[in-house]
Amino acid sequence: MILIADKTGSLSKLFKQGPGLERSHVTCESFEAAMNALDKLQVSMAIVAQNLLDRHGFELLSHLSRHFPLLPVIYVSEDSRKETIISAMRRGARCPARARPWLPPLRRRAPAARGR
Repeated sequence: MILIADKTGSLSKLFKQGPGLERSHVTCESFEAAMNALDKLQVSMAIVAQNLLDRHGFELLSHLSRHFPLLPVIYVSEDSRKETIISAMRRGARCPARARPWLPPLRRRAPAARGR
């Protein structure tokens, strides 16, 4: 079973698109819901989003690292700065933090043409 901790539900929607994957995961929107799922289910992997309803995803990463040190964890974030990736790795993410690939990139607005 894969634990997905994500307040938006977008990660869970990706899993539902794959054949046979709709029953292979449980989605939790909060830290507390994730803790309850970990108590009741045999989780083989966790995917943690940056923002949860009640806490930051880093707090869940730290908890998983301390209490489930062998559990592989992927951290997903909109923030792809080097500092965020390093912080996620230090808190126990097994895979480097990745920016959500389905979000459109930020684009600079083209400067307006000056009077001609």
